[in-house]
Amino acid sequence: MTRSYAFLFLLITCYSGSFVYAETSADAAIKAKAYEQQLKEVIGLVEAGAPGLAVYKMDQLQPQIRSLTQLWLQWEEQRLTIYQQTQNWKGLIERVIAQPDTLPLEYSRQFQTQKADAYLQLGQGQSAREALRSLILTASGDGDEQITRGWLQKWRRLIIHSYIAEGSNEDALIAILRFQQDYDVDKKEILVLRARALLLNKRPAEAAELLVKQAGEPEAGMLFLLAQLRSEGRSPVKVMQAGLRHLRGKWANKTLRSELWAVVAEAAMGTGDRGTVVNAVEHVVADSKVLSSNLFDINADHLWNAYFDYALYEGNQAQLLIGQDKSWFNYALKSAKKYPIRQRALYALLMHRASNEEDRIKAAKLFIKSIHTRKNNSYLIQQLFSQSRLYPSLSDVPEPVRRTMIDIALARQDIPLASQIMATLAEPPKGKTSYMWHLRRARILIMGGKPQQGVKALARFTKDNSKASRTQIDHLLQVVFDLQTVGEHDAAYDLFNDVIESTTDKKLHRELYFWMADSRKAQENYNEAAELYLKSAMLLDGEGWDPWGQTARFHAAKALGKAGLIEDAYYILQRLLKVTVEEDRKAVLRYEVQKLQMVKSGDKEAELETDTAPVVANSVTE
Repeated sequence: MTRSYAFLFLLITCYSGSFVYAETSADAAIKAKAYEQQLKEVIGLVEAGAPGLAVYKMDQLQPQIRSLTQLWLQWEEQRLTIYQQTQNWKGLIERVIAQPDTLPLEYSRQFQTQKADAYLQLGQGQSAREALRSLILTASGDGDEQITRGWLQKWRRLIIHSYIAEGSNEDALIAILRFQQDYDVDKKEILVLRARALLLNKRPAEAAELLVKQAGEPEAGMLFLLAQLRSEGRSPVKVMQAGLRHLRGKWANKTLRSELWAVVAEAAMGTGDRGTVVNAVEHVVADSKVLSSNLFDINADHLWNAYFDYALYEGNQAQLLIGQDKSWFNYALKSAKKYPIRQRALYALLMHRASNEEDRIKAAKLFIKSIHTRKNNSYLIQQLFSQSRLYPSLSDVPEPVRRTMIDIALARQDIPLASQIMATLAEPPKGKTSYMWHLRRARILIMGGKPQQGVKALARFTKDNSKASRTQIDHLLQVVFDLQTVGEHDAAYDLFNDVIESTTDKKLHRELYFWMADSRKAQENYNEAAELYLKSAMLLDGEGWDPWGQTARFHAAKALGKAGLIEDAYYILQRLLKVTVEEDRKAVLRYEVQKLQMVKSGDKEAELETDTAPVVANSVTE
């Protein structure tokens, strides 16, 4: 642009400023409406049960903060809400840390407070406290004093929780007393928090006295029962009965129900009611993902011990002798209808103490079958066999249980865990088709981060199944495609080649050469890729001008261009132009020819792209 034109452009811009502003404002309104609609769609995905997809869409669609600040903030609020709902605390923390420092004060405080709370949820009291202290230090003199005072109260409450989270119980109690002095409050929330701190400091009698007037409230009532139990102000039987009554009530939320079961478990231990102990501890362990309280120390090993204690007691009552496994199995079978918990305890004992391996495996299968009849069974199984000192490694877990754990991990889309467990199993269970089980094993290993083990399993498997049917081969190829997905192209190439050597099906060979070419192309071995594409094109009749052949030739031309063999690529594309009828495909071919001509003429900007243009003929998967 010359200087005179530049000056004229400046004048026009200055004199038409209002017009430009009006147009920009209208455009902004349209954009805002579109973003609001997209945000509604994202929220709809969350409500439909797909929060992961919702976050993925937000990554693609969230507006830029510089141009649409208010809209960005609305999206950001929703994003952090999704992280909270899915308990993605680490993701929330990382997101807030990455936010710019220029956010409006209200939003900055909100997001930073959510970050501190996320640290608390992870049990990182020190990190939460550092974040909260930073907020308190920067709050002095900021904005409206009344609003700031509200934030300060919230932050100091969270600081109390941070002490509790890391077990600094005396500090928590001191912080509560100072809070009550500074703010002159005696609200239920602080009162309950103080009672928790007293219980954590082993001062249950004081906690009971503090809560006596609030015992009708759900959380206060639960803590009151615990305080009475630990201060011996009420008998274990009475506390257990009251806890069970509360559990039948409607006011107990999910977290509180777990704590109530923990109170019942602790009380039942003092009554000798072994069945109730097992039942209550099962509930606590099965719901331990929501039991964040450190008031209780109940874990998988406590449950195993409760099973063994209950089973031995019942065995003594029935005059059963250790070693007479058949009698124990029969007694467990009779307990099924009326006493399922007793039956489960008997199987747990047999699983560990039966006289031979066959009976221990049988008991393990029956134990898992029994657990499947209760709620939250998958999480309970996971806790019992992965969080217990009885099983220091996965290979120590009974084989039938490991197979169940794989199914649970796959159902939760935890492929790495499924792969880790699958690596401990080398043979299919009895009665299962060996072919499909081995393929499933290889696929889980490959997609779960153990591709080398998956490759070894497949290589051995293909040698042992050299006469597989076409259907079986198709299943095998799906697993080999997984190898390509994770970048194991040499292994995929070798397996494709093994299949070629094991079958005389020329049509299948043609497909396999194409997939082999894909692997070599991914490795940037363009010469060999082109050769394999051409081999795929011409294999059946030596010509290969059918739709498949045209597609393979097109890919060969692209590979030849990448290899620097411009004349060869140009020749193949020209021949494709002569036989192609569809106009849209001809347009693609002309585009590729033009690029080659520019490369031939020395235009450095005309670099050949890998695969930007659509394929010439029908998709090779059709």
